[in-house]
This record gives sequence, C-alpha cells and structure tokens, in this order.
Amino acid sequence: MNTLERFRGCLLGLAIGDAVGTTVEFNAMKLLI
Repeated sequence: MNTLERFRGCLLGLAIGDAVGTTVEFNAMKLLI
C-alpha cells in the first residue's frame, strides 16, 4: 500500500464518517426535542 492509496482511503473514510455522523446527529436532536 503506497502513500497515495493511504491518503485516498483516509479521505474516503472521512467523507463516509461525516455523512453518517451528520445523519445520526440530526436524528438524535429530533428525538430529544
């Protein structure tokens, strides 16, 4: 695994985590209110 593949994987993981985290975050806020 070279540096470019690691960098690409890091960005992909960040994007997926951000998308899932935002959905969970706002759904949790709706349940609390």
